[in-house]
Amino acid sequence: MANSSDKDRQHEAKQGSIAVGSFILGHDPEVVRVAAAAGLDFLIIDIEHGTPTQELVGRFVDTAQNLALRVFVRCSMEDLPFLGSLFDRGLDGAIVAGAETPEDVRNVIRTLKFAPLGTRGLNPFVPGTGYGTLDAATFMKEENTRTSVWIMAEKVNLVKRIDRISQLDGLDGVFFGPYDLSADLGVTGEVNNPAVTELIAGAVQTVTQNGRAAGIFSRDIEAARRWAEQGMSFLAVGFDWPLLMVSWKGIAAAFREEGREK
Repeated sequence: MANSSDKDRQHEAKQGSIAVGSFILGHDPEVVRVAAAAGLDFLIIDIEHGTPTQELVGRFVDTAQNLALRVFVRCSMEDLPFLGSLFDRGLDGAIVAGAETPEDVRNVIRTLKFAPLGTRGLNPFVPGTGYGTLDAATFMKEENTRTSVWIMAEKVNLVKRIDRISQLDGLDGVFFGPYDLSADLGVTGEVNNPAVTELIAGAVQTVTQNGRAAGIFSRDIEAARRWAEQGMSFLAVGFDWPLLMVSWKGIAAAFREEGREK
């Protein structure tokens, strides 16, 4: 079960302070310890575009226990049925892609939250209950507070309904996908196009006014800073493999340049 510092960080993010993390495509759970040592607040295991198995995600979750770092998954709506078992194991949150209507979002909430917010199945003997040492009613109440349910806002039609959606009980945050939104707006890849940035900025204001957290993916620190100024409180900066590639590329280029200068 997540420790108190994790819960504090989740509460802080909801109140508007900034949480910073990154996406993960790799399959080595040890990166969780590296991220925690670096001071990141969270990691997002990318099930939608990556290839981790359910058991591998569980190993990431296990590695994060007793660390001041939260583990999320980014997944599609088709993945909802197996997320309950990962929450039982200690997964902190899910960012669900593919929702297009308020009813889709309600379905996400129903599946991932316990009653009275949803219909998540209960097993009172899982790791999250201390293998049965925490009574079921307390576990359900605490889990509805601890676990974080987000939806991806990556279609214009969903963003247009964001006021209604972001008022739904049980929804913790809205995570914006600038690349998919740029494609939906007909300016594919132009994430700094005013059509994209103005649409997102207006929606962020609505989301935060409704008391929900707003998050976004940014390719680099500069872009993340700009979005923080717009009210984003959950900033996912880059992916593990590209970040490693850029770092190594810089090292290699530096020494090749030195060789040419000699």
